[in-house]
Amino acid sequence: MAKKYSGIKKVEYSPTGANTFTEIGVPLTDGSIKNEAAKVETSKGTQLYAGTNKEGNFVFTTDTAYTALETAMKADTELDIRLTYMDNTTEIIAVGANITVSKTIKSKVGELNGFELAYKTFSV
Repeated sequence: MAKKYSGIKKVEYSPTGANTFTEIGVPLTDGSIKNEAAKVETSKGTQLYAGTNKEGNFVFTTDTAYTALETAMKADTELDIRLTYMDNTTEIIAVGANITVSKTIKSKVGELNGFELAYKTFSV
């Protein structure tokens, strides 16, 4: 089941292990975060569970961080993703995540262009 995060003040990223976070911005809408058990079925039909798959995405209307994130994506750099909430508490929601960024081009009057950041990671 997807968990919705609301009240986000900013989203930041850092190369895994560097602990030097760079601000991406405030997401346009609440992010959708999905954590589910990673499983595999044996030849006898037994389900084996081994860790958690974590996936999520955020949409931003400012593209100041897009170029740096696109470069990280093309270089297959693993990133840590951190949220800061309205009460200034922080939470690292992904460690060693692979990211995908894509531009969003809107055609209707009044819609905002920007980009989407999606990430996937696995933890045991």
